[in-house]
Amino acid sequence: MTVKFDAHRDKELIEAGTHFYCQGHLTAIPLDDISPDARYCQGCYDFLRQEAELLPETKRPRWIPKASKNSALKTIHVPSDDVLILSTVNDKKTTVDKIGAVTGLSKRGRKKAALPVESIRKMAVAGMGSKRIAAELFKQGIPANYRTIARLISQPDNNLL
Repeated sequence: MTVKFDAHRDKELIEAGTHFYCQGHLTAIPLDDISPDARYCQGCYDFLRQEAELLPETKRPRWIPKASKNSALKTIHVPSDDVLILSTVNDKKTTVDKIGAVTGLSKRGRKKAALPVESIRKMAVAGMGSKRIAAELFKQGIPANYRTIARLISQPDNNLL
């Protein structure tokens, strides 16, 4: 039984200079099979060119093969050994930084709107409800939610009523 995907073997072959990393196969391929685009072997290059012809001209994804100068000399990224470790449950090297809230410059949450509290107080004393007050403020060009108005009216420390 042969192992098809072996990052260690691929890395050794590429460093020896006899192979290159094909991003279509995801393995090391002999340099004889390199295409004009250094990312792919000739088979992947031909297949992806045919797939690209089916796409509309407006959509040009990054995987579309391109003929590049010095394609054999271009270095290709090979996955390192760290990529093979997928589970971090028992890994002691992996930690997560906890980022606290930024205070001072900007606080989390919604910005508080500057509402005309005196005007709201007069309308509330006159017997208007929160929806009607919100509509009146909107006519004046001040967007305010009726729930915000109701919250202001119901708070005893605002002395609105």
